Amino acid sequence: MLMGHEWTSYAYKRKGLRVSRSPVGHQRTTYFLTLPYRFALPLVILSGALHWLVSQGIFVVAFDLYDEFGEASDVNVTTMTIGYSPVAMFTFIVLGLLMLAALLGFGMILYKPGMPLAGSCSLAISAACHPGQDEAESIAIWK
Repeated sequence: MLMGHEWTSYAYKRKGLRVSRSPVGHQRTTYFLTLPYRFALPLVILSGALHWLVSQGIFVVAFDLYDEFGEASDVNVTTMTIGYSPVAMFTFIVLGLLMLAALLGFGMILYKPGMPLAGSCSLAISAACHPGQDEAESIAIWK
């Protein structure tokens, strides 16, 4: 989605293309996390929060049994089980659904008209960047 948005923006403002190594001339380097920072940073923070909520939602509990006098009932026995936190699970579900809703919302944004859709197809991008034989010396702009 974001690559398509950047591609269609070339129809309205001239920008150098993004390259992965050693930009030359007007070329620009790629993003550090491959996404624009306004998307990458919230995504990293929210996925970290989701992982933390999962670790808080389900966890291992180990305990020993004691009698009414505070003595261990059996010295060599430790009981282990799985604990869970409904609050953490509910928060995980809500945050996950909000992230999905945001993804669907961003997916509904229409591209600006004026540029042929190319996706990530390098053949289509190359065809859009290189003029044909009959167009090589004429003035060109996408309409």
